[in-house]
Amino acid sequence: LVVVKVGGSLLGRASGVDLLRKWLLSEESQSFAKRRVLLSGGGAVVDGLRLIDEANQLDQQSTHWAAIEMLEILAALLADELKQFQLVDAFEEILQAEEVHTDCIFAPGRFLREVEPNKPGARLEIGWQTTSDSIAARLAECLQAPLILVKSALPYGFKAGDWRRAGELGYVDPQFHKHAVKLPEIAIRVL
Repeated sequence: LVVVKVGGSLLGRASGVDLLRKWLLSEESQSFAKRRVLLSGGGAVVDGLRLIDEANQLDQQSTHWAAIEMLEILAALLADELKQFQLVDAFEEILQAEEVHTDCIFAPGRFLREVEPNKPGARLEIGWQTTSDSIAARLAECLQAPLILVKSALPYGFKAGDWRRAGELGYVDPQFHKHAVKLPEIAIRVL
């Protein structure tokens, strides 16, 4: 089992979904694990909410959960495009899908509300400092699985494994490094 976090900026590019589809069908992608759990980033959709919040100073809890709802909508849209992946919205469904070797796309809302707060390890913080990168890392931690970050680019000055610096560069969120240390492996693929 491997968790694959798909960057929202990749999905916002022309032909981004096609690039992702081709990579998912590639030998390389399939060699990582027999089962893949995809988690979509929010990209421009969540960035729009961030801009509204910056202009109006909205309630932090409300904007956090609104962003999570947007991730769930993007998961459903992605599932419509990637027919070989099953859309799941419960942590237990990931484990059940494992029994039949089914790849899945994960809608994280229920996990973040009901499961993640009760799992051992550092809890995810509520607010803009926590993005889908940390959600994916925390999911991988809870599943004891490696993580693949599928991104549209690498930042200048990034050194593999220096997740604190990656957070400072804005490549991942500032909380990511706290969860990255718990993972057996993190790989990056640029499409």
